[in-house]
Amino acid sequence: MTRKDSVFERNSVKTLAAVLLLCAVFLDFFGSYFWEMKRLLALVPKIPISGEQDLYLHHGLKKNIHMNIMWGKMEYPIFTNSLGFKDSANRKVPMSGRPGTQRLLILGDSFTEGIGMPYEVTFAGLLGKLLAPGTEVLNGGVSSYSPMLYNLKLSRLLGDYGLKVDKVLVMIDISDIQDEIIYQKDFIPSKERRPLWHAARFLRNNSMIFAYFAKKRDKAQDAAAPRRAIWPTDTLLHQERGIWDEDDAIYKKWGADGLALAGRHMAEAAQLCRQQGVKLSIGVYPWAEQISGRRLKSKQVLFWREFAKKERVGFVDLFPYFINKIPTEKILSMYFIPGDVHWNEAGHALVARGIMNNMEK
Repeated sequence: MTRKDSVFERNSVKTLAAVLLLCAVFLDFFGSYFWEMKRLLALVPKIPISGEQDLYLHHGLKKNIHMNIMWGKMEYPIFTNSLGFKDSANRKVPMSGRPGTQRLLILGDSFTEGIGMPYEVTFAGLLGKLLAPGTEVLNGGVSSYSPMLYNLKLSRLLGDYGLKVDKVLVMIDISDIQDEIIYQKDFIPSKERRPLWHAARFLRNNSMIFAYFAKKRDKAQDAAAPRRAIWPTDTLLHQERGIWDEDDAIYKKWGADGLALAGRHMAEAAQLCRQQGVKLSIGVYPWAEQISGRRLKSKQVLFWREFAKKERVGFVDLFPYFINKIPTEKILSMYFIPGDVHWNEAGHALVARGIMNNMEK
């Protein structure tokens, strides 16, 4: 009498295949984790992922994070609140402010987010201390945002979320104009979660095999992206990024179109603010290229000043704070991170002072 074979013995090939598959999945996921940890530790002691993809806003900061970020050789702490805004601490932001208080919402890109600086020394953090008691400052700045995304973010915050604010200050960066072209060509906002979106994101972050093929796909898509018709290489893209208002040829090539897009999106934002009873102001400031050119009446300034007049919104011109009798080299060393386009602590203090002096109370 022979013993009855187990189900595994009767299906030895299938069993072996299943075991091998499980081993492959195990090695893939855990190999991905240890490989990534080894790669990150070889680069910097602490380097977090503070941002996340957003199908409607393209990208944003994760909510309620507390971590240290490396920017160049500098390490600085970052906290975000329940809205995914950079803040002084993790906190829940109520949709309605406290009775008797005023709220100022600031939108912008990496300059406004305060890249390289802890929140307390950014111009948003400083304004929270300098403005009248009872004024709450919300810093909605995110790296690589532009008027298209400012408008979408306002729509989400004021319309979808019902966030109550009294004033909005949008800081328009020089690079925003190029980003308008890029987003217009390469990004379609969606409020719908695409099928299997969460699963794909999980696999990309945790599977070496999935991440490998996803990166190959991203590279192919990037090479074929519509913006490549204007900027075939990233080198050219970055070379032209900050000089569209100084170089007439580049302005004609794409600067005028980018400004038109930015104006259209900010007009929609202005309309939304009027509907919500919110006072809107627009701020502009120079990059090193504009400071070197020493042109106070640049295309950026003239366009947004006229826009503010037409839309009857506030206008904050910070160009004179960086372009004055002080030599360019000294201005750059005083107010900018060495070897970087972003402001240092003194630069943020200067911007906060300029906003206080110019923004309507």
